[in-house]
Amino acid sequence: MKVKQFNVNFQSVETLMILVVAAISAQRFLLPNVYNLICVYFLFAFWYCFILKKPSTFLYLILSFIFTVDNGGDIYAETPSLIRYAIYLSGLLFISTSFRFNRIPLMVFLVYTAFLLFITMLNVGNIEFVTFTRDIFLLYLMLFSLCAKTSSYNCDKYALDNYKLCLAIIVFIFFECANSFFFYDSINGYLNYHSLKAIVLFPSFYFLVREKWLLFYAFVIVTFFLLVMYVTRMILLTWILLIFVVLSRKLISLFDLRRIALICSLMVFSFFVYSNITYEFDLSATKATNLFLILLSDSDIFSILRSLDPVRYAELVILFDRSFFEIIFGSGLGAGVFDKNNIFSFVGVYDTAFSYKELSTHFFYNFHDLWIDIGLRFGLIAVVLFVVYLASLFSKGDKNLALMVLVLVFCSFFNTAGLIFISLLIMALRCSSSENLYTGEKCIKSKGEKNE
Repeated sequence: MKVKQFNVNFQSVETLMILVVAAISAQRFLLPNVYNLICVYFLFAFWYCFILKKPSTFLYLILSFIFTVDNGGDIYAETPSLIRYAIYLSGLLFISTSFRFNRIPLMVFLVYTAFLLFITMLNVGNIEFVTFTRDIFLLYLMLFSLCAKTSSYNCDKYALDNYKLCLAIIVFIFFECANSFFFYDSINGYLNYHSLKAIVLFPSFYFLVREKWLLFYAFVIVTFFLLVMYVTRMILLTWILLIFVVLSRKLISLFDLRRIALICSLMVFSFFVYSNITYEFDLSATKATNLFLILLSDSDIFSILRSLDPVRYAELVILFDRSFFEIIFGSGLGAGVFDKNNIFSFVGVYDTAFSYKELSTHFFYNFHDLWIDIGLRFGLIAVVLFVVYLASLFSKGDKNLALMVLVLVFCSFFNTAGLIFISLLIMALRCSSSENLYTGEKCIKSKGEKNE
C-alpha cells in the first residue's frame, strides 16, 4: 500500500516539474537568459528514462523539441547550437533504433528511391549540394518513420502521454498570452519565431476529439488570439480547415450545426474584438487579420492567392511552368528551378524570401510550401499520397495526434528540427493505429488518460 502511494506522489511531482519547466520556457521577456536553456531539463530526463527504460521516455523527447528555441529572429535569445544538436541527435538515435522494417513498404520505398536517383542523374547539372543532402536526410527519416515495423516493442517505445503533453502546452499558452498582453510590442517583430510553434494547437485538438466542448470553445478563442500574435497565416488556415473537417464528420443533428455556428461566431467575435482593441479596427495591420479582409473582398481564387502572398503565388506559377512529367514525378534530389520568365523580379534581397545567391543566379531551391518545396523534387504525386496516408490514420489511431501531425507537415517541414519532430510523431501515430502483435489489442498507450 505504501508503494502505491509513493508511485502516485512520484507521478504528481513529475507532472509538476513538467509544468514548471513549461512555464519557464515561455519567459523570453522576464528570463531572457534562462528560458532558452531550460530544455536541457527535458533532454536529461529523456536520457535518464531512456537508459532505465522508463515509460515517460518519448514524452520527454517530444518536450525537449517543443521547448528548444531554434529561431529567435535576431530578437530573442536562442538555444545554443550544442544543446540543439544534442536534442536533434537524440531524436535521430531514438528513431533509428527501429531497425526492423515491413517488407512491402520497404520494397516500395527502395523502388521509389531508385526512381528518384535516376531522375536526379538526368538533372545532374541542376543540383545544389545543400539541398541534395537535405533530401537524402528526408529519405532517411521517411525510411524509419514510414517503413519500420509497428511491433509491440515500438508501440511501448512511442507511447505518448497526451494528458501531460496537453497540460504542459496549456501552461505554455497561458504565459504566451501573458507575454502578448504585458510585454510584446508588434513593432519589434513577432511574438514567437520557433519552427514548432504550431504545437499550441494541440489543446484545441485534444478537447475537440474528446468532445469536451466548453474547454474546446475556450481554447478556440485563446488559440486564435495567439496565432494572430504569432503573425502566421498558414498555421491559422490549416487549423481552421481541420477543425471544420472534423466537425463535418460529426454532423448528425441540429445540435452539431449549432456547435459549428457557435464556433464561427466566437472566432468572428474574437477577431473583431482583437482588431478593435489592438489596432483601432485597422484589420490590415497584421498578416493574420488582413487574411480575412482579402478573403471577403475578392471572389477570384487567383486574385486571392496573389493578394495573400505574392511570393507564394509566384512559386506556384513557377512550379507548374515545367513539363508534365516533372510536375507529377519531380525533378530529382537537390534540384532547383530556373526562373526563365523572371517571375521573382519583384523580390528584393532584404525581403528574406530567398538567398542572395538564388536571386542573383535565378536558380531557386528553397520554397515556402510543402507541395512546392517537396513537390518540386519528389513530385506532386508523392506529396498527395503522403498526405492521404496521414489522413487515413485519423480514423485508425490517435486522432488529436493525427491532426497535429497534419498541421506540422504543412507548417514545420522546412528545417531539421521540424523534420525530425514530424518523423517521431508519425511513428507514434502509426503505432497508435496498429494492432499489438501479441494481444491483438490497439497499441494506444495512454497512461495519462486515466487522469483526465
